[in-house]
Parts: sequence; structure tokens; C-alpha cells
Amino acid sequence: MSSTRRAIATAAMLALVTMTAACGSDGQASAKGGENPTITFGVQDPAQALLLEIALEQGYLDGAGIKDVESKVFTSVPAMLTAVGKEQIEMAVQTVPAVWNYNQTSGGSQLRIIAGNGTNTTRITVPTGSEQPQTPEQLVDSWRGKKIGVPVLAGLNFDATKALIKRHGLDPERDMELVAIGTAGAAVAALEKGLVDVLVQGSTVAALAEEQGVGTEVLDGTQLPNSGVLQIVFVTAAQNIEADAERWQAIAEGIEKAKDWYEDEANKEKVVEIYQGFDYSAEMASIAYDSDRAAATYSDDINQEMFDRSIDYMQEVGAFTGAVPAWDDVMAGFMAR
Repeated sequence: MSSTRRAIATAAMLALVTMTAACGSDGQASAKGGENPTITFGVQDPAQALLLEIALEQGYLDGAGIKDVESKVFTSVPAMLTAVGKEQIEMAVQTVPAVWNYNQTSGGSQLRIIAGNGTNTTRITVPTGSEQPQTPEQLVDSWRGKKIGVPVLAGLNFDATKALIKRHGLDPERDMELVAIGTAGAAVAALEKGLVDVLVQGSTVAALAEEQGVGTEVLDGTQLPNSGVLQIVFVTAAQNIEADAERWQAIAEGIEKAKDWYEDEANKEKVVEIYQGFDYSAEMASIAYDSDRAAATYSDDINQEMFDRSIDYMQEVGAFTGAVPAWDDVMAGFMAR
């Protein structure tokens, strides 16, 4: 078993490391010339390292000299992308607009897309047995004075939630509270324990909550602005690729091979086993796998159709800073597709 499950760092700890690193030089986490066998990876939820774990266990990262993956959990998207740009971690997984915005507003290094990591759609889940609003307007009105659980602050689900609230005449900062609670099991547990009253999360969290009898999905992406389709990508700092393009190309190709392996249903048992390494129960792991495949997460992750479906949604929720990226500009950053 790799150290991904043994070495998950909290955002607070990473913030301390970041401040300490600021006193010295940037780039301390980078693997120059492929000398470092452990790659550091920024995530919102440890299970986002699934493809890297598959690639590692199947030997698809051998060509890049990688023997281990160390995931670091962030509750802030800007903080995570800044850590990548300053080479305090080597790579991260995030949505296209978040990466685009970082590059538009950063005065320093730029981020480059390595490969696609799938798509997701926004789902809204309430506790089982509670009132189930029938329209987005009724839903938002029912949020008055309540806590709304989103994966991270300043992420797309966070932005989408604020946009939905404003669309129906309420103030997201005054009329309710948006709380960062992570994803997967952490999000479901927060709903079950009453730490939040509503979940605004992806399809896997909605499926987990329903299967465990904790929550009921009341609105999916098709009932939200422009369907709520999110594109997710792996990124690294441009200077990493400049320092060792062959290594990063090998990483990109390893991720693509991992997608193909994942898509083979004959490997489900092994995928479930890897999920369990992220503290999923066997039941949760199976639900996550089935939910993922139902959404064609990896086989239809980055293509023109998905971009066209999501771009209007991203504009609707104000996801872009400044100009909206053209498809060719986004695809130009990919090392592998």
C-alpha cells in the first residue's frame, strides 16, 4: 500500500508548511529531473488520488520514476493552486475555470494541464424525511438561517451555490451560511450529524447519502443553471514541465492508461479495494464506482461536447475572471488526452 493513505496532511498543517517555506526558496517539493520518487498531490478529498493510485499500482508511473503518492488535503482552492504554482506541491486536481482564473490573476508562475480527471454535476441533497422543495426558488427560500455544506470555499460548487441563492433574491452571506466540509464520507457524515442542513456536492456524494439513508437528492444539475457540468483536470506548474518535460509526459500517459484500466469493469473489485484505502467501506466504494461509471466520468471527461455543455454554466455562476477561455486555449495545455 502506498503512503497516500498514510500521509494525508490537513490544510492547517500545509498552511504552516507554506509559511515556513516562504522564508526560504520556492520549489522545495519539485522533483527535478525525476530524482524524487514521491509525488506530492493537492486534493479536496483523498479519493481524488484514485487515478494516481491505479497508475502507481499498475506500474504506469514507472517511466516517470514515481514509486509513491503523497496527498495533501486543502479546504481552499486558491491556497491549493498557489501551492502548486510556488512548487510547494507538485500537482493538484481542480476544475478548468479555477485553473484558468489562477493563470489570469497570478503575477508569477502559470499552471499547465496534464490530463483530464473526469466530469461531475452539482447535486443538492437534504436530510431524509425533511421537506423536499419542488423548485429551485422553493429550495433557496428553505435555506434561510441554515448551513449549506459545500466541498471547499471558492470552488465551483461554492460559486454555483452563491449564484443560485442570488438568482432567487437572497444574500448568501446574510441569509444563510456556506460551510466547507470536504466531500465523500465527510460530507455525508456532516449531514447525518446535523453539522449542515443541506449538501451541495457532486453525484457520488448524493448517491452515498441516499444509499445510506442519510439524505435525499432534491435537485440535480439539470434543474440548476445550464446543467452544472464541471470539468476536472490535473495540473502542475509550468516550470516543472520546462525542467523535465519527459517526466511529465510519462505522468500524463500513466494517467490515461489508468483511465482505460478503470473503465474495464473486470477491474471493479480492485478499484473497490483501492477506494477502501481512502477509508471507504466496501459498500461506499461500490457505490462510488457505480456512480462514477454511470456518469461516464473518465471515458467522456474532456471533449468538445462536454466543454460546450459546461461553458455556459460556468459563465452563469461567474466562474471566470475576465475573458472566457476558448476551447483551443484549454486543449492547448493538455500533455495527454
